[in-house]
Amino acid sequence: MTSSSNRRGKANTTRPWTTAEEITLCTAWCNAMETYGSGDITKKGFWEDVFDNFEKDMGGTIREYDAIVSKWESSIRRKVVAFSVVYDGIQWMDENGSSDLVLFQNALAEFQTVYGHSFTMVACWRILKNHPTWKEIEVSTYQQRNN
Repeated sequence: MTSSSNRRGKANTTRPWTTAEEITLCTAWCNAMETYGSGDITKKGFWEDVFDNFEKDMGGTIREYDAIVSKWESSIRRKVVAFSVVYDGIQWMDENGSSDLVLFQNALAEFQTVYGHSFTMVACWRILKNHPTWKEIEVSTYQQRNN
């Protein structure tokens, strides 16, 4: 493993992220969580592991280390957590035993109403929503901050 200090550079903000890159980043985060567990994500090695997984799955270096961390922290995490909270609320309030598809469609509509734009990270949400650490750390932390 190459030291991340040798790979760190300015985040490439000029080239938009593809859905495939976002999916790969979410998968890399999940894989790193399997190694580090919920208590260790602030450790230096966690994000190096995410970077390495991303690089391996994408077939080489296409994004710098800082771009990956930035994309996770400023975009994927924030947006997917917001949608997760909306979805969980819709699910919790459902008294009719609605199907997952109906709950999902209702959550998309509620997200649009609350945030004024469509939720565009559905593929990432599908990857993260059932990951135990995602709910334990990211969603619960968001809810604590906003209650």
